[in-house]
Amino acid sequence: MDRNATMTVKEAAGLLGVHPQTVRFMLEKKLVTWGMAVKMKRTVYVIYRERFENETGIKTERGKQ
Repeated sequence: MDRNATMTVKEAAGLLGVHPQTVRFMLEKKLVTWGMAVKMKRTVYVIYRERFENETGIKTERGKQ
């Protein structure tokens, strides 16, 4: 997967104006469709940049993480 196709929890939180833990909570509880939480030994969070932009209306700077 292209690294520019995803974004970090920190980046998403900054754009949304919320704490990163809020973004993690939303992903874990499936409250948003622009990402997911995958529980392994540690939980991995995946946020799809294009979906995030389309669903929130917030444009991101691709490649800046």
